[in-house]
Amino acid sequence: MKNKLMTPAWMAAAIVLGLAGQASAQGQAPQNGQYSAPPVPKTKIAVVNIMRVVKMYDKWKAFEEEYKQSYKVFDGQFEQFKTKALALKAEFDRLPKEDPKKDAIGAQLREIDRKAQDVGEEAKRTLGKKNDDMTVVIYREIREAVTVYARANALDLVMHYNDGITPTDIDNPQNVQRKLQAGPLIPIYAVEGLDITDTIAYMLNQRYKQAAQATPAGGR
Repeated sequence: MKNKLMTPAWMAAAIVLGLAGQASAQGQAPQNGQYSAPPVPKTKIAVVNIMRVVKMYDKWKAFEEEYKQSYKVFDGQFEQFKTKALALKAEFDRLPKEDPKKDAIGAQLREIDRKAQDVGEEAKRTLGKKNDDMTVVIYREIREAVTVYARANALDLVMHYNDGITPTDIDNPQNVQRKLQAGPLIPIYAVEGLDITDTIAYMLNQRYKQAAQATPAGGR
């Protein structure tokens, strides 16, 4: 079932969470044939910590669990190869140097290594594509949620940034170095209400729950 972005409940989430109008910046009516200067434009700006939204989004959490299960399948195959290879290596080492069986065991070990490499390449392709595809989906949904919220609350500009989530993450030396060197749009101060990160995460989770309730069991 394809979910529509502009469902009543979806829009209500944006409105209930702080719908606000914005006055028009038109010039004043003429007086004595002269127009007064237009008022100073009032620009409403908000910022979003996109990494925090991703980590708070239940859909991403569900994907991470699915990803772990897929990883375990490949990891299980590697463990089987490893167990078999260790047993063969132990047998190889026990045999006398000139024992003809060593050649056969060596061939088996090379075959196991080749199969392990094939599985490794398959895992890289499969898991990499799975992660890339979901990353694009999540980013698009965050962008849609921000657009809905911004239009409902008359925001002129919303910019995203990438920062730590917990105080420990934020003050991590590597994170601090990244922000000092090349981190764009890292707020060092923001008035309360300017950062809409948690609101966007809430909206996405509400939509995700609605989609799950509307999808029949076993459906897609």
